[in-house]
Amino acid sequence: MTTARLSRAAHVALALLALIVAACVPADQSIDLRRDYPEDTTMGIIQADGELVVGIPENAPPLGKLNAEGRADGLSVELGAFMAETLGVEPRWVGGTNSDLLALAEIGSIDLAFVTNPLTEEIVKEHNFAGAYYIGHQRLLVRAGEFSPGAAKGPVCAALNPDVATDLTATRPALKVIAVPRIESCLDLLESGAARAATAVDASLVRLKQGLGNDWRIVGDELSTVGFGAVVPPRVPGYQRFVAAVLGRAEREEVWSDAYARLLQPHLGPSEPPPLSVEEAAALHPILVADQQAGG
Repeated sequence: MTTARLSRAAHVALALLALIVAACVPADQSIDLRRDYPEDTTMGIIQADGELVVGIPENAPPLGKLNAEGRADGLSVELGAFMAETLGVEPRWVGGTNSDLLALAEIGSIDLAFVTNPLTEEIVKEHNFAGAYYIGHQRLLVRAGEFSPGAAKGPVCAALNPDVATDLTATRPALKVIAVPRIESCLDLLESGAARAATAVDASLVRLKQGLGNDWRIVGDELSTVGFGAVVPPRVPGYQRFVAAVLGRAEREEVWSDAYARLLQPHLGPSEPPPLSVEEAAALHPILVADQQAGG
């Protein structure tokens, strides 16, 4: 761990006290978040370091990817870069699995992490989410022209978190579903013909479609709704509100919509930005409001 990172950890208690007393970020949209912050706040410490350390999925395009050469790309990268620009610092990308990124955020080794764990009551209780950065939907990937989603004959490869998934066999008991842990596992099944369709969150289906080519399309109703969030270290409520405010600013300044239009819209069609305020995120999981407001 760097000296700067150790210094940041040592300032947590002092930053917390200062934030509670005076550093709440106002909700007033007219207040410019692009400014110098007191050195005893988390924002000020980041500005003193000169970098925002941002955790992104190591291999979850189009939401986030960090390749071996250190090149970062994806929706989370666009939002992380906007966050760094707001603070007037450079972003430094750290790739990892969801468990890696959550653990690093928990100990303050990274300033912000965009994870692809579904927002559930359990994970919101355990970690400090500042807001949702993407709202996805479970849908189907099928070969173009082969069959309509309502007439899927299977087998269907399913890469889903059971906590937020819709079981296709509930309405189609005879449908064969092949459950796999990761969307990449569906690639060989579809190419070999062992599966005729795949179901997952739409962003994961985009990744699968890019591997299969233009003969495949994402179709059907939104079978379930899944939120993905941005998480920050614990016990820094003022910084948590700052991150939420910048995410909201990214929506208003069309940073989110521009990134979506380039990365996801060609495969999924138009979409609206996710609910980014604490109150709006409660539409996904009501416990989010109570937990975050209690910490503020």
